[in-house]
Amino acid sequence: MFWVFPILKLFQYSITDYNGYVQKFNYVGLSNFKTLFHEEILGLSVRNTLIYTFVTVILGNIVALAIAFLLNANIRAKGLYRSAFYIPTLFSAIVVGFIWSYVYMPDEGLIASFLHKIGLNGVDTNFLGSYDKALYSIIAVDIWKNIGTSTIIFLAGLQTVPMDLIEAGKIDGAGRWKLVRFIKIPLLATSVTINVTLSVINGLKAFDYPFVMTNGGPGHVDQHAYLRHVQNGVHRPVVRQSFGARHHLVRAHHRHHRRLRLYAEQKGDLRMTSATLAKRSFTHIALLALVFVNLVPLIIVLSSSLRSPKNMTDPLNWFNEFTFASFRSAFTRMHFPTALWNSVVLTGVSVVFVVLLAAMAAYPMARIRSRTSKFLYIFFLSGLVVPGQMVLIPIIQMIKSFGIPMNQYTPILMFITCSLPFSTFLYTGFIRSGVPEELEEAAHIDGAGMFRRYWQIVFPLLLPVTVSVVITQGVWIWNDYFFNMVFITKTLAAPLPVAMLGFLGDQQNPAQWNVLFAACILCALPLLLAFLALQKYFVGGMTVGAVKG
Repeated sequence: MFWVFPILKLFQYSITDYNGYVQKFNYVGLSNFKTLFHEEILGLSVRNTLIYTFVTVILGNIVALAIAFLLNANIRAKGLYRSAFYIPTLFSAIVVGFIWSYVYMPDEGLIASFLHKIGLNGVDTNFLGSYDKALYSIIAVDIWKNIGTSTIIFLAGLQTVPMDLIEAGKIDGAGRWKLVRFIKIPLLATSVTINVTLSVINGLKAFDYPFVMTNGGPGHVDQHAYLRHVQNGVHRPVVRQSFGARHHLVRAHHRHHRRLRLYAEQKGDLRMTSATLAKRSFTHIALLALVFVNLVPLIIVLSSSLRSPKNMTDPLNWFNEFTFASFRSAFTRMHFPTALWNSVVLTGVSVVFVVLLAAMAAYPMARIRSRTSKFLYIFFLSGLVVPGQMVLIPIIQMIKSFGIPMNQYTPILMFITCSLPFSTFLYTGFIRSGVPEELEEAAHIDGAGMFRRYWQIVFPLLLPVTVSVVITQGVWIWNDYFFNMVFITKTLAAPLPVAMLGFLGDQQNPAQWNVLFAACILCALPLLLAFLALQKYFVGGMTVGAVKG
């Protein structure tokens, strides 16, 4: 209801003179579309959107796949590396925008300081103010923040590759590249489809980074179509282009090869060679280098937050002093205890309802094999391509018509609505592949009804995918500021992302960067602690829920 009705209402408004305030309106046919297509900036916005989407999809997934292959090696500290790559995902868009505005800052930013250190003083470092660099600079930020999620999905796919196939290929003489090309990559088709689909969706509806970092400038050079939609309030139909990917999994057991390998191991013929040690050393070195590059902006944030304003001139001068004055200032300015409680309430209530509703919706779709079930499954997934911001006005009208009060808890409805599609997708896949039907059949023979079977047998087994849902959707809800900004007007009712908006002007004041970074850390710290506590379940839930399902 919260998708179908708003979309139909949106189409109705698009052919009227409705202004969003007065309820009376007249039908004007296609005149709104004619006005839209005559906008000079429309073509530039569409071009930027396509470039943004194409580069983030291709480059982001290539980098994520390479990292996933490194993480899938038989090395120690794999969980530590995995967490290090996922950490940027825990930061909200407004926090990431602040951080990278400092990294890209001309003359005094991280990149400019590094170039000065190595003697490249003549290089143009005005990344966000340059017509040639602004769009691609923001694309780099998007890839940096989302690389962790894509890596986790690829890693989950790699962990489902049957070891029998790898062992058979090795015994048959296949080298490392042939194993990757002919076995691993074909079996990653599901992971590739998921990552490409999510990347396309995120690219087409990108709003946060262009808004926070440049607001579409300079000269609309990084004006995104979705940002343009939010800025001018023009609602237009969305053209959805769906695609799918099919793959065939070839199973090969080769039991005699496995026996030969076990026999060789018992005889000591397969010892760790110098080549194996060199390979593991190279993997560790490559991962350490990538982790360092990935975490440098966050290290700068932590170091700068512990400085006084007079020592903020050189971002590469790390941890030269330790003062918590900036944290005390940020703690007071953002009303941290109140904002933290507001975020906990909004996120906690939303996640509880998302888990309950998505799991209950997924169960019949996973177990009942019918056309109706398939249609409902596709219907839920269609919500992934509909941005909540696009149907905001119709949803507000619907909320008012139901007599639901507009207050600081209204965003919960939006969070639940926007989180259900992806959560239902994860639960459906997990129930299909991770919950044996034999358990339910045994309970059915013992007289348990469908409701009892679900709550006593199925739901307790959903812990891994529930953790994945809690982390992925909890991170998004915790970090969202668009819906909170729309519905929440009182300062003391604001959650942490909205409280961060109070620091928006500090980007232009170098003396306040330390306080701004302290606020960024305070905003992300609860999520970081929660992820570190739950991350051991995360990959397991993504493996069965997203990849196998």
